[in-house]
Amino acid sequence: PRARCTLCAMPTRIAPLAALAVLALAAALAAPRAAGAEEPPDAEAASSVTTPLRPGWNMAAWLGEDAPVQALFDAVPEIEYAIAWDPEAQQERRARPRSILRDGLTRLTTGMGLWLLVGGDAPVEWTREASTGSVLLELRAGRNRVGWTGRDGVPAAEALARFGETLVGASRWNAETQRHERYRPGAPDEANTLRALRRGDAIEVELTSDARWWQSGGAPPQVTFAGDVAEEERARIRDWVDNARAVFAERWGIEAPIVFFVGSNRDVLAPDYFRVRGRQIDIACADHEDSAVANYGDGVAFALTNCLSERTVRHEYFHALQDSLSDYGTPFFVRWLSEGTAEYAELIDGAEVPDFDLRLDRERYRSISVLTRRIAIPPLKSLESREAFRENRGAGYRLGFLAAQRLVDRSSEAAMLDFYRSLIATADWREEFEAAFGIAPDAFYDEFEAYRASVAQPLPHLTDDRDGPLLVFLGDVPAEKQATVRAEFGRVRAFFGERFGTPAPEFTVYLGPDAASLAATHLRAFGREIEDGFSSRAAGDGKVSIVALDGAASPPHHLDWHYHFHVRSRLAPSGSLPDAPEDYDRRGPLWLVRGVQEYVKAAYRASADIEAYEDAHSRHVSRASRTGRLLGGVATQADMDATGVRESNALGFLAAERLVALTGEPTLFAYYAALPDAAGWRE
Repeated sequence: PRARCTLCAMPTRIAPLAALAVLALAAALAAPRAAGAEEPPDAEAASSVTTPLRPGWNMAAWLGEDAPVQALFDAVPEIEYAIAWDPEAQQERRARPRSILRDGLTRLTTGMGLWLLVGGDAPVEWTREASTGSVLLELRAGRNRVGWTGRDGVPAAEALARFGETLVGASRWNAETQRHERYRPGAPDEANTLRALRRGDAIEVELTSDARWWQSGGAPPQVTFAGDVAEEERARIRDWVDNARAVFAERWGIEAPIVFFVGSNRDVLAPDYFRVRGRQIDIACADHEDSAVANYGDGVAFALTNCLSERTVRHEYFHALQDSLSDYGTPFFVRWLSEGTAEYAELIDGAEVPDFDLRLDRERYRSISVLTRRIAIPPLKSLESREAFRENRGAGYRLGFLAAQRLVDRSSEAAMLDFYRSLIATADWREEFEAAFGIAPDAFYDEFEAYRASVAQPLPHLTDDRDGPLLVFLGDVPAEKQATVRAEFGRVRAFFGERFGTPAPEFTVYLGPDAASLAATHLRAFGREIEDGFSSRAAGDGKVSIVALDGAASPPHHLDWHYHFHVRSRLAPSGSLPDAPEDYDRRGPLWLVRGVQEYVKAAYRASADIEAYEDAHSRHVSRASRTGRLLGGVATQADMDATGVRESNALGFLAAERLVALTGEPTLFAYYAALPDAAGWRE
């Protein structure tokens, strides 16, 4: 399901940090928490760190504010020599007490990793002040020596996972054992002797490309669970939340306070929701664009586990960033911009930065494909208010994303952040918009509407003046070929109406001589590139089909299948049906769905003198005889794969024949018409 969120206003404005304090106090004074709730972890990091240093060579990190290198020798007189690594020059920088070396180390920076030579014959302890905030370190391709400023005991694999595939390896010197402890991604567990990081450690990190490493000095954002949420799922969601904070901190050097309440269903989440929001819960989870499955306001996000994703978490966290950067209030009332920039930000994943432009393109085409399926697309300007956006949520998110991407393209991500920073309660957002993005809002609205009209034209059947499906030919399809196809499609339409009594569905069929002639339309309609060997594709909710005539060379060019598909989608739209277990079709067991499909195909081909019905029947009997699988054992795609697709379709065909014998052909589609109001397929 596509995860959606709403921004919620509190009765009065509370500054983000104050909101957390109010929430913590409310939690302490309120009735017992919902089942499964957890207490928040300690948020304060130690303000000082002690590292034992042994005679000889040690590795340790400078954790304080930037300072002259002499501060190190003053703090620990036993240190005789210090070596830092300059990643820009890819060479060592050295320092001795009270001496200046040529090209030497002169200043210490927060998070700098150091080799330290300690004199004497007894260990010493180095206690130094450490920043309690988070630290963002710049690393370069090649070798780096950096400190760990984060929490004690963080597994090395977890901390280093931030680098993704750019990490070659990491190592730390153990002065006690006089050995290097190493970590290599993908190496056997026993080979990775660098297990956990201690605050104040220095480590060598080798990368294949430049990177930023954000290290949190405090606890991760609080996540409170309600209901039956397995520990494995809790751990995954906590990781998503912590990762969202790290992703944006590494990209922009900012972070925001946020609390997540996550429930297994609406009922268990409702008490916390009412306590914080002061009203009944109003989020849900459904497989369509207009569903709101998460909710953010004043530093607090609510979400449901069954449709929560890592992208949704990043989306909600970005709302917290908007909130913390701005003094305008939550929600900021230009809703398309608040949601559009959050849609843009949720695509950012620090481990996959090189793929960001590709993901942006995919989301852009996906947004365009959603908009082409709608006839009533509101102007972007009309979606500024909370109420108007909620009424047009499905189109609003797509329009908001496209607009946000265009704003970033014409300026930068920094301009997007500067816009939120510039917002104060007394400011005119329109002036700040123009200052940040270099264009006045009204001028941008005009430019955007022209862009949308050029890339997201509604499907032809939405704008013609007649009911029923529409054929559109693209590329070089000879007139006589077009006439043949239109005649065949007319026979298909008449067959379904006369034989099964089905209403004429409205949809558009694009037909071209080959896949190449359909590539641009496929991208606009389905939001993805056409693949090699393409024959045809349909989207029921989108009410569109695309057919390559050379991939379906003999009549009826799959047109009977596409017509059947869209009749079924009109009678039982997926958004009107209840969720089904994983691998199950919402419209019923596959023996029934595929069986009806095979029966209708055979009936049409017989009526069109393409193949005698008896021949199709005999073929299915032969295939069904190859398996001993019972009909009820062919309910899911996994069942069909285990049985054999042809054998499964044959069983379904024979079952559909039996149903027709019992009740008549029209009931095959009357079944679909009844599904939206039924408790399930059995009813």
